[in-house]
Amino acid sequence: MLHVRDPLAARRIVTRKSHYLRFLDKKSLRAIDREKPRPENERREDERIRGEILRPFNVPDFLKSDTSTDLNGYFGSKGTYDAAGKLESYSTWFRCLVKMMLKADELTASGKNYKWHEMGIFTRWDRVGSCKVLCVDTPREMASGLEEALAGSTPDLKDPFAMHAPLIDQIVKLYDDSVWAIRHPIREIEKTRQAAVPHFLEMHEISRHGTHISEIISVTIETMENLLRQQKAIYEKLDVLEKSYREQAQEYTRFQLQMIKSLGHRSCSNNERLKSETTLVMKSLP
Repeated sequence: MLHVRDPLAARRIVTRKSHYLRFLDKKSLRAIDREKPRPENERREDERIRGEILRPFNVPDFLKSDTSTDLNGYFGSKGTYDAAGKLESYSTWFRCLVKMMLKADELTASGKNYKWHEMGIFTRWDRVGSCKVLCVDTPREMASGLEEALAGSTPDLKDPFAMHAPLIDQIVKLYDDSVWAIRHPIREIEKTRQAAVPHFLEMHEISRHGTHISEIISVTIETMENLLRQQKAIYEKLDVLEKSYREQAQEYTRFQLQMIKSLGHRSCSNNERLKSETTLVMKSLP
């Protein structure tokens, strides 16, 4: 599990008058072993720092707790209105996990052949035309991908969800990489089933990773469905956005959701293929 240590270590990659994106590097995070008890003063200090970082985003205090950093996904939002009932500011927070299997030459320092990205994304939009986004524990390629995407376009900041589309595009790419990373070793097992001695431990490890990947994609689908519902509800209250813009934005969110669902089916197919290989090997044993 990863927690923020130093908010000043955040790296700002995009800065404009109206919006900014901020990413927290791995160096600004502290690994915590949840299986070991931790001093109460340390836990409280972590929560205090998280609270300082999240305060500008007007999110619930619960998000600074250890519990919120243990969950495998969620989506929430909160709007504030002026005396006339006009939307004044809007905050969202969501969490997506990605598990990436690594190649033999990419192993972690501890020798693991996988890596977790426990991504927390927090946004705050204000009617005056500003939008802030904080991304925690995202891989470097996501930061560079967003920088490239935003360099060629300017989000319409009358829209509280203007920054979500490019963010989710990057998340879809991560899930695509995750699903295909586990597909390749499964394919190798299929191609060598007659010529090689079965490696049950390797097959078990791949199966374990595959189960995790299917689980977190399933949760992300629910996260996206909740986001889509809120996007629709907010658009119905905003008369500053043209009808064509609102419809096209929601259509694109539905498209992103469908891509994640497709990757979820691919992940389930990977699991079934590995299960078939395991069954075949077991039946072939003398």
